[in-house]
Amino acid sequence: MCGLVKSKRILLAIENPHALSASAEAIRKAGHTVTLSRSAREALSHAGKGQFDLAVIDCALPEMDGVSFTHILKAAENTRNLPVALICLAGDESTRKEGLEAGVSAFLEKPVDERELLKVVGAPPSELMAAEPPPGKIMVVEDSPIICKAYKIILEKYGYDYHIQQDSNAAIEAIRSYMPDLILMDANMPGLDGYDLTKMIKAEPALESIRIIMVTADTKKQSILKALEAGVVDFLTKPFDEEVLLARMRTHLNNKRLFDDLAAAYHELKTLKDKLELLSITDGLTGLFNHRHFHERLVAELGICSTGGAPVSLILFDIDHFKKFNDTYGHKAGDAVLRAVADVIRDVAGEKGIAARYGGEEFAIILPGATVEKAAPVAETLREKTQARQVEFNGATLTVTISLGVAMWDGKMADNRFIELADKALYKSKEEGRNRVTIA
Repeated sequence: MCGLVKSKRILLAIENPHALSASAEAIRKAGHTVTLSRSAREALSHAGKGQFDLAVIDCALPEMDGVSFTHILKAAENTRNLPVALICLAGDESTRKEGLEAGVSAFLEKPVDERELLKVVGAPPSELMAAEPPPGKIMVVEDSPIICKAYKIILEKYGYDYHIQQDSNAAIEAIRSYMPDLILMDANMPGLDGYDLTKMIKAEPALESIRIIMVTADTKKQSILKALEAGVVDFLTKPFDEEVLLARMRTHLNNKRLFDDLAAAYHELKTLKDKLELLSITDGLTGLFNHRHFHERLVAELGICSTGGAPVSLILFDIDHFKKFNDTYGHKAGDAVLRAVADVIRDVAGEKGIAARYGGEEFAIILPGATVEKAAPVAETLREKTQARQVEFNGATLTVTISLGVAMWDGKMADNRFIELADKALYKSKEEGRNRVTIA
Protein backbone atom coordinates (compact mmCIF):
# COMPACT_ATOMS: atom_id res chain seq x y z
CA MET A 1 0.00 0.00 0.00
CA CYS A 2 3.05 2.24 -0.55
CA GLY A 3 3.47 2.77 3.20
CA LEU A 4 0.01 4.32 3.65
CA VAL A 5 -2.45 2.92 6.16
CA LYS A 6 -5.85 2.22 4.67
CA SER A 7 -8.45 3.67 7.01
CA LYS A 8 -11.09 1.21 8.16
CA ARG A 9 -14.49 1.61 9.76
CA ILE A 10 -14.59 -0.33 13.00
CA LEU A 11 -17.62 -1.23 15.13
CA LEU A 12 -16.41 -1.62 18.74
CA ALA A 13 -18.71 -3.16 21.39
CA ILE A 14 -17.32 -3.58 24.93
CA GLU A 15 -19.33 -3.36 28.17
CA ASN A 16 -16.51 -2.04 30.38
CA PRO A 17 -16.33 1.74 29.78
CA HIS A 18 -12.59 1.97 30.53
CA ALA A 19 -11.70 -0.87 28.16
CA LEU A 20 -14.04 0.57 25.52
CA SER A 21 -12.44 4.03 25.74
CA ALA A 22 -8.85 2.71 25.71
CA SER A 23 -9.45 0.41 22.71
CA ALA A 24 -11.26 3.15 20.79
CA GLU A 25 -8.39 5.59 21.37
CA ALA A 26 -5.82 3.08 20.09
CA ILE A 27 -7.90 2.43 16.93
CA ARG A 28 -8.29 6.15 16.23
CA LYS A 29 -4.57 6.81 16.70
CA ALA A 30 -3.89 4.10 14.07
CA GLY A 31 -5.90 6.12 11.55
CA HIS A 32 -9.22 4.31 11.62
CA THR A 33 -12.74 5.49 12.41
CA VAL A 34 -14.61 3.77 15.23
CA THR A 35 -18.25 3.55 16.33
CA LEU A 36 -18.79 2.64 20.00
CA SER A 37 -21.41 0.48 21.70
CA ARG A 38 -21.80 -0.81 25.26
CA SER A 39 -24.67 -3.22 24.60
CA ALA A 40 -25.60 -5.86 22.04
CA ARG A 41 -28.81 -4.08 21.09
CA GLU A 42 -26.96 -0.84 20.36
CA ALA A 43 -24.20 -2.64 18.43
CA LEU A 44 -26.72 -4.51 16.26
CA SER A 45 -28.47 -1.23 15.50
CA HIS A 46 -25.18 0.36 14.40
CA ALA A 47 -24.25 -2.71 12.31
CA GLY A 48 -27.57 -2.64 10.49
CA LYS A 49 -27.29 1.02 9.60
CA GLY A 50 -23.60 1.46 8.81
CA GLN A 51 -21.02 0.03 6.46
CA PHE A 52 -18.21 -1.41 8.60
CA ASP A 53 -15.01 -3.26 7.74
CA LEU A 54 -14.76 -5.09 11.08
CA ALA A 55 -16.75 -5.61 14.27
CA VAL A 56 -14.75 -6.06 17.49
CA ILE A 57 -17.15 -7.60 20.01
CA ASP A 58 -16.90 -8.44 23.71
CA CYS A 59 -17.94 -12.04 24.40
CA ALA A 60 -19.98 -10.88 27.44
CA LEU A 61 -22.20 -8.03 26.27
CA PRO A 62 -25.39 -7.07 28.10
CA GLU A 63 -28.47 -8.80 26.62
CA MET A 64 -26.53 -11.56 24.83
CA ASP A 65 -23.10 -13.14 24.47
CA GLY A 66 -20.73 -12.42 21.60
CA VAL A 67 -21.33 -15.79 19.92
CA SER A 68 -25.09 -15.19 19.76
CA PHE A 69 -24.39 -11.67 18.50
CA THR A 70 -22.26 -13.16 15.70
CA HIS A 71 -25.00 -15.63 14.75
CA ILE A 72 -27.43 -12.72 14.32
CA LEU A 73 -24.96 -10.73 12.23
CA LYS A 74 -24.28 -13.69 9.96
CA ALA A 75 -27.97 -14.42 9.50
CA ALA A 76 -28.81 -10.90 8.28
CA GLU A 77 -28.46 -10.05 4.58
CA ASN A 78 -26.69 -6.70 5.06
CA THR A 79 -24.23 -7.81 7.77
CA ARG A 80 -23.41 -11.44 7.01
CA ASN A 81 -20.15 -10.51 5.24
CA LEU A 82 -18.93 -8.36 8.14
CA PRO A 83 -15.84 -9.94 9.77
CA VAL A 84 -16.04 -10.32 13.56
CA ALA A 85 -13.20 -10.29 16.10
CA LEU A 86 -14.34 -11.72 19.45
CA ILE A 87 -12.81 -10.65 22.78
CA CYS A 88 -12.84 -13.51 25.29
CA LEU A 89 -10.96 -14.87 28.29
CA ALA A 90 -7.64 -16.62 27.77
CA GLY A 91 -8.10 -20.39 27.71
CA ASP A 92 -11.84 -20.24 27.03
CA GLU A 93 -11.76 -22.97 24.41
CA SER A 94 -15.49 -23.52 24.52
CA THR A 95 -16.23 -19.94 23.46
CA ARG A 96 -13.53 -20.12 20.78
CA LYS A 97 -15.02 -23.32 19.34
CA GLU A 98 -18.55 -21.90 19.34
CA GLY A 99 -17.21 -18.65 17.89
CA LEU A 100 -15.53 -20.41 14.98
CA GLU A 101 -18.72 -22.29 14.23
CA ALA A 102 -20.68 -19.02 14.33
CA GLY A 103 -18.29 -17.36 11.87
CA VAL A 104 -15.90 -15.37 14.10
CA SER A 105 -12.85 -14.25 12.11
CA ALA A 106 -10.32 -13.55 14.89
CA PHE A 107 -9.95 -13.72 18.68
CA LEU A 108 -8.52 -11.25 21.21
CA GLU A 109 -7.81 -12.01 24.84
CA LYS A 110 -8.94 -10.01 27.87
CA PRO A 111 -7.52 -7.57 28.85
CA VAL A 112 -7.11 -6.42 25.26
CA ASP A 113 -3.50 -5.84 24.25
CA GLU A 114 -3.21 -2.72 22.08
CA ARG A 115 -0.68 -4.28 19.68
CA GLU A 116 -2.83 -7.40 19.14
CA LEU A 117 -5.92 -5.25 18.65
CA LEU A 118 -4.25 -3.12 15.98
CA LYS A 119 -2.82 -6.23 14.31
CA VAL A 120 -6.36 -7.60 13.87
CA VAL A 121 -7.82 -4.21 12.88
CA GLY A 122 -5.08 -3.65 10.27
CA ALA A 123 -5.20 -7.18 8.81
CA PRO A 124 -6.16 -7.43 5.11
CA PRO A 125 -9.70 -8.72 4.46
CA SER A 126 -8.44 -12.09 3.17
CA GLU A 127 -6.87 -12.77 6.58
CA LEU A 128 -10.09 -12.01 8.42
CA MET A 129 -11.67 -15.31 7.58
CA ALA A 130 -12.06 -17.60 10.60
CA ALA A 131 -9.00 -19.69 11.40
CA GLU A 132 -10.85 -22.89 10.53
CA PRO A 133 -13.64 -23.43 7.99
CA PRO A 134 -16.94 -24.52 9.50
CA PRO A 135 -17.50 -28.27 9.24
CA GLY A 136 -19.17 -29.36 6.05
CA LYS A 137 -18.66 -30.68 2.54
CA ILE A 138 -18.78 -28.46 -0.55
CA MET A 139 -19.79 -29.58 -4.03
CA VAL A 140 -19.22 -27.40 -7.10
CA VAL A 141 -21.48 -27.98 -10.12
CA GLU A 142 -19.93 -25.87 -12.87
CA ASP A 143 -19.12 -26.60 -16.53
CA SER A 144 -16.41 -23.93 -17.00
CA PRO A 145 -12.88 -25.36 -16.44
CA ILE A 146 -11.55 -21.86 -15.65
CA ILE A 147 -14.13 -21.22 -12.92
CA CYS A 148 -13.67 -24.76 -11.57
CA LYS A 149 -9.96 -24.04 -11.22
CA ALA A 150 -10.75 -20.80 -9.33
CA TYR A 151 -13.02 -22.74 -6.97
CA LYS A 152 -10.32 -25.37 -6.46
CA ILE A 153 -7.73 -22.75 -5.48
CA ILE A 154 -10.07 -21.05 -2.99
CA LEU A 155 -11.44 -24.23 -1.41
CA GLU A 156 -8.00 -25.78 -0.99
CA LYS A 157 -6.60 -22.52 0.35
CA TYR A 158 -9.11 -22.50 3.20
CA GLY A 159 -9.07 -26.24 3.87
CA TYR A 160 -12.56 -27.22 2.72
CA ASP A 161 -13.61 -30.77 1.93
CA TYR A 162 -14.89 -30.43 -1.64
CA HIS A 163 -15.84 -32.19 -4.87
CA ILE A 164 -16.12 -30.60 -8.33
CA GLN A 165 -18.68 -31.90 -10.84
CA GLN A 166 -18.52 -30.46 -14.36
CA ASP A 167 -21.23 -32.59 -16.02
CA SER A 168 -24.61 -31.39 -14.78
CA ASN A 169 -26.37 -34.45 -16.24
CA ALA A 170 -24.35 -36.69 -13.92
CA ALA A 171 -24.55 -34.28 -10.96
CA ILE A 172 -27.54 -35.81 -9.18
CA GLU A 173 -25.78 -39.19 -8.83
CA ALA A 174 -22.61 -37.45 -7.66
CA ILE A 175 -24.63 -35.52 -5.07
CA ARG A 176 -26.30 -38.71 -3.79
CA SER A 177 -22.88 -40.32 -3.47
CA TYR A 178 -20.94 -37.38 -1.95
CA MET A 179 -23.82 -35.94 0.15
CA PRO A 180 -22.53 -32.35 0.39
CA ASP A 181 -23.77 -29.80 2.90
CA LEU A 182 -23.52 -26.95 0.40
CA ILE A 183 -23.56 -26.78 -3.40
CA LEU A 184 -22.10 -23.91 -5.47
CA MET A 185 -24.10 -24.28 -8.66
CA ASP A 186 -23.92 -22.60 -12.05
CA ALA A 187 -27.32 -21.54 -13.37
CA ASN A 188 -26.75 -22.04 -17.10
CA MET A 189 -25.03 -25.26 -18.12
CA PRO A 190 -25.19 -27.56 -21.16
CA GLY A 191 -27.79 -30.25 -20.61
CA LEU A 192 -29.45 -29.92 -17.23
CA ASP A 193 -29.48 -26.31 -16.04
CA GLY A 194 -29.08 -25.22 -12.42
CA TYR A 195 -32.77 -24.43 -11.93
CA ASP A 196 -33.99 -27.90 -12.92
CA LEU A 197 -31.16 -29.59 -11.04
CA THR A 198 -32.11 -27.64 -7.90
CA LYS A 199 -35.72 -28.81 -8.24
CA MET A 200 -34.54 -32.43 -8.56
CA ILE A 201 -32.42 -32.08 -5.40
CA LYS A 202 -35.23 -30.49 -3.40
CA ALA A 203 -37.65 -33.24 -4.53
CA GLU A 204 -35.60 -35.95 -2.80
CA PRO A 205 -36.15 -36.13 1.00
CA ALA A 206 -32.57 -37.31 1.58
CA LEU A 207 -31.15 -34.29 -0.28
CA GLU A 208 -33.62 -31.48 0.42
CA SER A 209 -31.67 -30.07 3.39
CA ILE A 210 -28.59 -29.38 1.22
CA ARG A 211 -27.98 -25.63 0.86
CA ILE A 212 -27.55 -24.35 -2.70
CA ILE A 213 -25.92 -21.07 -3.76
CA MET A 214 -26.64 -20.22 -7.39
CA VAL A 215 -23.60 -18.61 -9.04
CA THR A 216 -24.23 -16.96 -12.41
CA ALA A 217 -23.57 -13.93 -14.58
CA ASP A 218 -27.32 -13.52 -15.12
CA THR A 219 -28.44 -10.75 -12.76
CA LYS A 220 -31.97 -10.22 -14.08
CA LYS A 221 -34.62 -10.03 -11.37
CA GLN A 222 -36.63 -12.75 -13.09
CA SER A 223 -33.65 -15.12 -12.95
CA ILE A 224 -33.06 -14.42 -9.26
CA LEU A 225 -36.73 -15.09 -8.47
CA LYS A 226 -36.62 -18.27 -10.55
CA ALA A 227 -33.59 -19.50 -8.59
CA LEU A 228 -35.18 -18.71 -5.22
CA GLU A 229 -38.43 -20.39 -6.23
CA ALA A 230 -36.47 -23.51 -7.25
CA GLY A 231 -35.08 -23.73 -3.72
CA VAL A 232 -31.68 -22.01 -3.60
CA VAL A 233 -30.77 -20.17 -0.38
CA ASP A 234 -28.56 -17.53 -1.96
CA PHE A 235 -27.61 -15.93 -5.27
CA LEU A 236 -24.07 -14.84 -6.23
CA THR A 237 -23.07 -13.11 -9.44
CA LYS A 238 -20.06 -13.84 -11.63
CA PRO A 239 -17.33 -12.83 -11.47
CA PHE A 240 -17.56 -13.50 -7.71
CA ASP A 241 -15.43 -11.91 -5.01
CA GLU A 242 -13.43 -14.46 -2.98
CA GLU A 243 -14.21 -12.86 0.37
CA VAL A 244 -17.92 -12.55 -0.38
CA LEU A 245 -18.05 -16.16 -1.59
CA LEU A 246 -16.33 -17.42 1.57
CA ALA A 247 -18.58 -15.34 3.81
CA ARG A 248 -21.72 -16.67 2.10
CA MET A 249 -20.45 -20.23 2.31
CA ARG A 250 -19.67 -19.86 6.00
CA THR A 251 -23.10 -18.39 6.73
CA HIS A 252 -25.01 -21.17 5.00
CA LEU A 253 -22.82 -23.95 6.37
CA ASN A 254 -23.40 -22.61 9.88
CA ASN A 255 -27.12 -22.28 9.22
CA LYS A 256 -27.28 -25.85 7.96
CA ARG A 257 -25.37 -27.09 11.01
CA LEU A 258 -27.81 -25.26 13.28
CA PHE A 259 -30.75 -26.66 11.29
CA ASP A 260 -29.32 -30.18 11.47
CA ASP A 261 -28.71 -29.81 15.21
CA LEU A 262 -32.30 -28.64 15.70
CA ALA A 263 -33.62 -31.49 13.56
CA ALA A 264 -31.57 -34.01 15.53
CA ALA A 265 -32.75 -32.50 18.82
CA TYR A 266 -36.37 -32.61 17.60
CA HIS A 267 -35.98 -36.25 16.56
CA GLU A 268 -34.40 -37.11 19.91
CA LEU A 269 -37.19 -35.28 21.73
CA LYS A 270 -39.86 -37.05 19.67
CA THR A 271 -38.21 -40.43 20.31
CA LEU A 272 -38.14 -39.69 24.03
CA LYS A 273 -41.77 -38.53 23.92
CA ASP A 274 -42.77 -41.73 22.11
CA LYS A 275 -40.92 -43.81 24.71
CA LEU A 276 -42.59 -41.97 27.56
CA GLU A 277 -46.00 -42.40 25.95
CA LEU A 278 -45.32 -46.11 25.48
CA LEU A 279 -44.21 -46.44 29.10
CA SER A 280 -47.40 -44.73 30.25
CA ILE A 281 -49.60 -47.30 28.51
CA THR A 282 -47.62 -50.51 29.06
CA ASP A 283 -47.09 -52.85 31.96
CA GLY A 284 -43.47 -52.68 33.08
CA LEU A 285 -43.10 -56.40 33.79
CA THR A 286 -44.76 -58.01 30.77
CA GLY A 287 -44.55 -55.26 28.14
CA LEU A 288 -48.26 -55.67 27.36
CA PHE A 289 -50.70 -52.78 27.58
CA ASN A 290 -51.70 -51.82 31.13
CA HIS A 291 -55.16 -51.84 32.70
CA ARG A 292 -55.89 -48.18 31.97
CA HIS A 293 -54.96 -48.40 28.31
CA PHE A 294 -56.97 -51.61 27.94
CA HIS A 295 -60.13 -49.76 28.98
CA GLU A 296 -59.34 -46.85 26.62
CA ARG A 297 -58.84 -49.20 23.68
CA LEU A 298 -61.93 -51.25 24.51
CA VAL A 299 -64.15 -48.14 24.56
CA ALA A 300 -62.57 -46.98 21.28
CA GLU A 301 -63.08 -50.35 19.57
CA LEU A 302 -66.70 -50.56 20.72
CA GLY A 303 -67.28 -47.10 19.25
CA ILE A 304 -65.77 -48.15 15.92
CA CYS A 305 -67.77 -51.39 15.83
CA SER A 306 -71.03 -49.64 16.73
CA THR A 307 -70.56 -47.29 13.77
CA GLY A 308 -69.48 -49.89 11.23
CA GLY A 309 -71.48 -52.83 12.53
CA ALA A 310 -68.40 -55.08 12.78
CA PRO A 311 -68.16 -57.67 15.59
CA VAL A 312 -65.70 -57.54 18.49
CA SER A 313 -64.84 -60.26 20.98
CA LEU A 314 -63.05 -60.26 24.33
CA ILE A 315 -60.96 -62.94 26.00
CA LEU A 316 -60.31 -62.71 29.75
CA PHE A 317 -58.09 -65.26 31.48
CA ASP A 318 -55.85 -65.76 34.48
CA ILE A 319 -53.08 -68.13 35.56
CA ASP A 320 -54.24 -71.15 37.49
CA HIS A 321 -52.95 -71.43 41.07
CA PHE A 322 -50.59 -68.52 40.52
CA LYS A 323 -50.11 -68.03 44.27
CA LYS A 324 -48.31 -71.37 44.55
CA PHE A 325 -45.50 -70.18 42.31
CA ASN A 326 -44.86 -67.22 44.60
CA ASP A 327 -45.27 -69.24 47.79
CA THR A 328 -43.10 -72.14 46.64
CA TYR A 329 -40.37 -70.44 44.61
CA GLY A 330 -40.65 -66.75 45.52
CA HIS A 331 -41.95 -63.70 43.73
CA LYS A 332 -39.23 -63.79 41.09
CA ALA A 333 -40.61 -67.14 39.98
CA GLY A 334 -44.04 -65.55 39.71
CA ASP A 335 -42.54 -62.76 37.59
CA ALA A 336 -40.92 -65.34 35.30
CA VAL A 337 -44.28 -67.07 34.85
CA LEU A 338 -46.02 -63.76 34.01
CA ARG A 339 -43.38 -62.89 31.41
CA ALA A 340 -43.63 -66.37 29.86
CA VAL A 341 -47.42 -66.10 29.56
CA ALA A 342 -47.03 -62.62 28.01
CA ASP A 343 -44.70 -64.09 25.38
CA VAL A 344 -47.36 -66.68 24.47
CA ILE A 345 -50.01 -63.96 24.27
CA ARG A 346 -47.91 -61.90 21.85
CA ASP A 347 -47.30 -64.97 19.72
CA VAL A 348 -50.97 -65.95 19.53
CA ALA A 349 -52.70 -62.55 19.47
CA GLY A 350 -50.36 -61.14 16.80
CA GLU A 351 -50.86 -57.62 15.51
CA LYS A 352 -54.66 -57.78 15.28
CA GLY A 353 -55.28 -58.61 18.93
CA ILE A 354 -55.02 -55.91 21.59
CA ALA A 355 -53.42 -57.64 24.59
CA ALA A 356 -53.13 -56.27 28.12
CA ARG A 357 -52.22 -57.31 31.63
CA TYR A 358 -55.58 -56.73 33.24
CA GLY A 359 -54.29 -56.98 36.80
CA GLY A 360 -52.15 -59.33 38.92
CA GLU A 361 -52.16 -62.68 37.12
CA GLU A 362 -55.14 -61.76 34.90
CA PHE A 363 -54.88 -60.89 31.20
CA ALA A 364 -57.21 -59.62 28.47
CA ILE A 365 -57.26 -59.66 24.67
CA ILE A 366 -59.58 -57.55 22.52
CA LEU A 367 -60.21 -59.07 19.08
CA PRO A 368 -61.67 -56.40 16.76
CA GLY A 369 -63.68 -57.82 13.85
CA ALA A 370 -63.85 -61.30 15.41
CA THR A 371 -67.05 -63.22 16.12
CA VAL A 372 -67.12 -65.60 19.06
CA GLU A 373 -66.64 -68.46 16.59
CA LYS A 374 -63.29 -66.93 15.60
CA ALA A 375 -62.33 -65.88 19.11
CA ALA A 376 -62.89 -69.29 20.72
CA PRO A 377 -60.12 -71.04 18.69
CA VAL A 378 -57.74 -68.19 19.60
CA ALA A 379 -58.53 -68.80 23.27
CA GLU A 380 -57.99 -72.54 22.87
CA THR A 381 -54.64 -71.97 21.16
CA LEU A 382 -53.62 -69.73 24.05
CA ARG A 383 -54.52 -72.43 26.53
CA GLU A 384 -52.63 -75.14 24.65
CA LYS A 385 -49.49 -73.11 24.03
CA THR A 386 -49.34 -71.86 27.62
CA GLN A 387 -49.53 -75.42 28.96
CA ALA A 388 -46.85 -76.54 26.50
CA ARG A 389 -44.56 -73.67 27.47
CA GLN A 390 -42.31 -74.83 30.32
CA VAL A 391 -40.79 -72.13 32.49
CA GLU A 392 -37.30 -72.80 33.79
CA PHE A 393 -36.51 -71.15 37.14
CA ASN A 394 -33.52 -71.90 39.41
CA GLY A 395 -33.28 -75.47 38.16
CA ALA A 396 -37.02 -76.14 38.46
CA THR A 397 -39.36 -76.68 35.49
CA LEU A 398 -42.71 -74.98 36.02
CA THR A 399 -45.83 -75.98 34.10
CA VAL A 400 -48.40 -73.23 33.72
CA THR A 401 -52.09 -73.50 32.85
CA ILE A 402 -54.73 -70.82 32.34
CA SER A 403 -58.52 -70.54 32.58
CA LEU A 404 -60.29 -68.46 29.93
CA GLY A 405 -63.61 -66.77 29.26
CA VAL A 406 -64.76 -65.57 25.84
CA ALA A 407 -67.56 -63.09 25.10
CA MET A 408 -68.83 -61.29 22.00
CA TRP A 409 -70.25 -57.78 22.13
CA ASP A 410 -73.95 -57.58 21.31
CA GLY A 411 -73.65 -54.13 19.72
CA LYS A 412 -75.24 -52.14 22.53
CA MET A 413 -74.00 -53.19 26.00
CA ALA A 414 -71.69 -50.88 27.99
CA ASP A 415 -68.02 -51.70 28.19
CA ASN A 416 -68.17 -52.68 31.88
CA ARG A 417 -71.08 -55.04 31.14
CA PHE A 418 -69.08 -56.57 28.29
CA ILE A 419 -66.10 -57.17 30.61
CA GLU A 420 -68.42 -58.63 33.24
CA LEU A 421 -69.81 -61.09 30.67
CA ALA A 422 -66.31 -62.37 29.79
CA ASP A 423 -65.36 -62.42 33.49
CA LYS A 424 -68.33 -64.66 34.34
CA ALA A 425 -67.26 -67.08 31.61
CA LEU A 426 -63.72 -67.07 33.07
CA TYR A 427 -64.99 -67.92 36.56
CA LYS A 428 -67.11 -70.71 35.12
CA SER A 429 -63.91 -72.21 33.65
CA LYS A 430 -62.32 -72.05 37.11
CA GLU A 431 -65.35 -73.58 38.78
CA GLU A 432 -65.38 -76.46 36.31
CA GLY A 433 -61.80 -77.48 37.01
CA ARG A 434 -59.58 -74.79 35.41
CA ASN A 435 -57.35 -75.10 32.33
CA ARG A 436 -60.28 -74.71 29.99
CA VAL A 437 -62.18 -72.23 27.74
CA THR A 438 -65.76 -71.15 28.44
CA ILE A 439 -67.86 -69.14 26.00
CA ALA A 440 -70.34 -66.66 27.45
